[in-house]
Amino acid sequence: MRELVTSIENISNISKQIETIIDQINGISGQTNLLALNASIEAARAGDAGRGFAVVATEVGELASRSSQAARETNDLITRTITAVSEGMKLAENTVSTFEEVVNAIDNIDKEADGVSELVRANVPILSEAVRKIDDIENVMDANVAISQNSKSLSQNMANVTEQLKKMVDNG
Repeated sequence: MRELVTSIENISNISKQIETIIDQINGISGQTNLLALNASIEAARAGDAGRGFAVVATEVGELASRSSQAARETNDLITRTITAVSEGMKLAENTVSTFEEVVNAIDNIDKEADGVSELVRANVPILSEAVRKIDDIENVMDANVAISQNSKSLSQNMANVTEQLKKMVDNG
C-alpha cells in the first residue's frame, strides 16, 4: 500500500510538470497569435504584394488558435487528472491507515488469545485435581451406600432374630 501511495504521488508530480509545459505552450500560442496578427497587418500594408504573406499569416493564426484550444483542453484534462490523483492518494492513505489499524487489532487479539491460552494451560492441573477429588467423593459415597445397605440387611436380620427370641420367650 505504501508503494501505491508513492506511485500516486509520482503521477501527481508528473501531472503538475505537464501542466507547467502546457502553460508554456499556451504562452507560445499567444505569442504566435500576436505574430500572425502583426504579419496580417504588415501584409495589408504591403497591398497586393503581401497577399501570399497574408494567407500564411492567416494560417499561422489559425494554427495558433488550434494550438491554444488543444492546450486548454489538455490543461483541463490534466487538472481533472490531478484532482483524481489527489482523491486517489487520500483513499490510498486512508486504506493504509485502515490496514495498519487492522494489523494492530489482529496483533492485540493474538496477544489476548495467547493470554487466554496460558490461563487455560495453568488451570488444567487444577481442573484435573478437582475431577480426581470428585471421583474420590463418588467412591466414598458408593462405600457409604454399600455400608448403609449392609446395615439395613443387618438390622433386618437382627429384627428377625429379636422376633424369634421374643416368640421363644413368650412360648416358653
